Amino acid sequence: DPLLTVNIDLAPDLMASVKDTDVVYIVVRPIDSRMPLAVKRYAFSNTPENIVFTDDDSMVAGRPLSATLNSQAVQIDARISRSGLAIPQQGDLISSPVQVDRTSDSTYKLLIDNRF
Repeated sequence: DPLLTVNIDLAPDLMASVKDTDVVYIVVRPIDSRMPLAVKRYAFSNTPENIVFTDDDSMVAGRPLSATLNSQAVQIDARISRSGLAIPQQGDLISSPVQVDRTSDSTYKLLIDNRF
């Protein structure tokens, strides 16, 4: 079952600086940590309109994503990487993080509008 649904928009003034082969990362992490709980990775040209996270996306062994979402404050952010590296590089395009409200079933919208 879907736990989180995310939509990503790119600020119009940054559109010209993105190539189809750039890599988009969408990361779910605790508010107080840089360690990801779940990550989705797509080529920019193949990024779906609705990005869905489920328990299967958990990166924490033996702990479903739903258990973490129900016990900790988490946030979602997005980044476009020219290098494709998981570690942010200078010049990557980034969104501001959005806090997850577990009482809401809404789709979370991220706007990539800044540079790392």
